[in-house]
Amino acid sequence: ATGVPWMAMELLDGEDLSRLIDRRGAMGADETVQCWGLGDATAGGAAPGGPTLVAGLVDARQVAVGAGLACALRETGAVTCWAGSGPAAEPFPGLPAARDVCALRDAVCALRDDGRVSCFGRNERGQRGLMVAADDRGVSEVDGLTGAIALSAGSEHACALDGAAALWCWGANGYGQLMLGNVADTFRAARSDFARDVTAASAGGDTTFAR
Repeated sequence: ATGVPWMAMELLDGEDLSRLIDRRGAMGADETVQCWGLGDATAGGAAPGGPTLVAGLVDARQVAVGAGLACALRETGAVTCWAGSGPAAEPFPGLPAARDVCALRDAVCALRDDGRVSCFGRNERGQRGLMVAADDRGVSEVDGLTGAIALSAGSEHACALDGAAALWCWGANGYGQLMLGNVADTFRAARSDFARDVTAASAGGDTTFAR
């Protein structure tokens, strides 16, 4: 891991581009994905430069990029990820069909059609919203969260907006980024009492914004 915060990127026809420090990705009008920049997992292990076409990915509608892994939400609702040399996109097993995806530094979360959120990756600070501090390749459901309609992620925390305009967050909280009135990490989704009637939220690094 490089320590660069994971950020979700929603790219429409290659026009809206979110940047990380050394790597970038763009989705073209044909729904393919190209990566360029620092030659690590998200750029296919190539030398700095590019762009590099992500093999096997022709129907992406959203891309989420992290420190050593990138994932795309496909038109079918499947989440496909790639890392290392290649790159070749492969479905992540055990993850139900999704309608939104976000990436933390070392974890990925997907919003399922039933309003629940599934995550995989590291969880030593609650990044997966799992009550046990597990760190494995399995998929687990965020504890305490139903009815979610949108996701956003920072470096080691994530937040979900529900249909009642409430904001639920989990993970690292050393800077109060979960908006819970404390600085304790949370291993399950917790509703913020400080963010009410929320219409939009965005997380990045160790910060969360709500409108």
